[in-house]
Amino acid sequence: MPSSRRFVPDWPAVLTTAMLCLTVGVIHIVDQGGITKYAGSPWWLGWGYRAIEIGAAVTAVALVVRRRWMPAWLSAFLVGFGPFSVFLLTRLVGLPGDSSDFGNWGDPLGTVSLFVEGTLMLAGATMIVHVFADREPVNPNDLLGTDQIAQRLAG
Repeated sequence: MPSSRRFVPDWPAVLTTAMLCLTVGVIHIVDQGGITKYAGSPWWLGWGYRAIEIGAAVTAVALVVRRRWMPAWLSAFLVGFGPFSVFLLTRLVGLPGDSSDFGNWGDPLGTVSLFVEGTLMLAGATMIVHVFADREPVNPNDLLGTDQIAQRLAG
């Protein structure tokens, strides 16, 4: 029997996750040398940095404003997952047009970034699981069969 209380992430979890998102954004601002400073090659890498920075800020605000909203938690997970996976790709195989970080595992800012992004992915995934687990089960009697859908469409 479902409880009358719905799962709502508590404020310490929400604020910690929002701060992790902002930290990912700040790390990328520092790494590129400023908000508009990236002018290196390839050109698309600078836009990737900007997308991470904007996405991190928007996600942090969305988490605080709507703390039970699933897209905000999914976005928090992706703000961590995107840079984390690209960092690994740059070190393992390099990116097209940018092989300067290939094998560069000693970058201290990169190590901090991996820790923050990994923690952010864990926080986002944990909340997604909790919110999904709290959803009310679907009543099979409420589902429409194909014949009922055809009748409704026919008029």
